[in-house]
Amino acid sequence: MKSKIAFLLILISPFISNAQDSLLTLDNAIKNALESNFDVQIYSSMNAEAKNNATAGNAGMLPNADVSGGYVKSVSSIDQKYSSGSEIKRDGSGSSVLSMDAGITWTIFDGMKMFYTRDKLSSVVRQSDQQLKIQIENTIESIISAYYSIIKNRQDLKAVREELTLSEDRLKIAERKLNNGSGSKLDMLLAKTDFNKQKSIELTTQSQLDAAMIELNRLMAKPLENKYQTEDSVIISYRPDIQQMKKSWRVKMLLWLCSRSIHALLN
Repeated sequence: MKSKIAFLLILISPFISNAQDSLLTLDNAIKNALESNFDVQIYSSMNAEAKNNATAGNAGMLPNADVSGGYVKSVSSIDQKYSSGSEIKRDGSGSSVLSMDAGITWTIFDGMKMFYTRDKLSSVVRQSDQQLKIQIENTIESIISAYYSIIKNRQDLKAVREELTLSEDRLKIAERKLNNGSGSKLDMLLAKTDFNKQKSIELTTQSQLDAAMIELNRLMAKPLENKYQTEDSVIISYRPDIQQMKKSWRVKMLLWLCSRSIHALLN
């Protein structure tokens, strides 16, 4: 008996592993999005380019070194006959010339232009940092919204299908009553209307769930047809600082009292 159980566990272990691998947590979704999201990658590349450009050399503060070189090689054949009767023949005679040149130019002062250029490049870096930060925050917000939308729609779909089962049972009961003469056609039509309504809600909820899954795949730069198992609950980990809340409450109360005092003086 134990050997049979062990054999069955070996057979189903790959399926259990696949089911566990298909579970996508919110942290993993955010990680995948920050690593693969196209918008984040674009802004990250722009930020790296801005930092590479923000150098003293690009601002014109460093000397320019120019090095050039050349190499020329010629091969020729000579066949000469003189009036004296002498003759010169040379095949494959050649010559080569190697030349090199180096120079350095350094602008010591250009009317503060180099300093303004440096400040401009630094400003571009700071702007790029903020743009990248905003894009990361927007991506994380979108991931959280899509992930929790999947959880919400799955819970709604579960509740709708339970209600649909009840509506189907009520419809069957109403049809049986109508057939045996103990019910009315009106009751049957009302039950059928309720069943069709729940069916419509089920299709709408399923469509919303599919749309949220597609949006999650788009944000993670994954194939849109991918399906994931998500966590079945929303965990709120926000822990407010009591002292900070008290301070904020006092500031709001002070502002409210000031506004009331100004209003009284004006009236």
